[in-house]
Amino acid sequence: MLAPLGAVAEEGCLRVALAGAEAAAPALAARAEALGGHAEGLVAVVPDGVVRDAGAELLTRPGHLSFHAMIGRNGEIDPEGALIRDAGVRAAEVRSGAGGTELYLALDEAASERLARVTADLLGGTVAMALDGEVVVAPRVLEPITGGELVISGGFTGAELERMAVMMAAPLPGPLVIETVERTGCTAPGATEN
Repeated sequence: MLAPLGAVAEEGCLRVALAGAEAAAPALAARAEALGGHAEGLVAVVPDGVVRDAGAELLTRPGHLSFHAMIGRNGEIDPEGALIRDAGVRAAEVRSGAGGTELYLALDEAASERLARVTADLLGGTVAMALDGEVVVAPRVLEPITGGELVISGGFTGAELERMAVMMAAPLPGPLVIETVERTGCTAPGATEN
């Protein structure tokens, strides 16, 4: 969890109404919970401080993971030419590792099989891992990646890795837009305000 609700309850909460497809409701609920709040359809009730920080990104950015071949020496990829588009993530969590804070990803079966084939074909080349078309890491492929488990580390803060984990684990069908934001009390789902 990025910001426990109890730790910021005295600041109040915000009701953030979002424009987007109804299919986004389950992913939005997971993201609001990660921010220390909850969702009511396409309305997120989250602690005030988290929206000012990185919370707006978590509430609106799709979080689609894709893999690309590098097409230039300066790290360019063709976002339309993904080798693996919308890779399914069955688990994403931030862990402490030998090299510091790391993001552990476990891909679903279909994405795992595709990644094994792609990396076997690109031995010695570079495969970029992108979040919503923006390169996160671009390692050289020394051996096929089998089993669908990946670790991302180096150059990221724990908060950045946590945001990536939440977005990848609960991708939205598309970007959402914040329509309105209003101050409210911090109440648990189903509770009534006093």
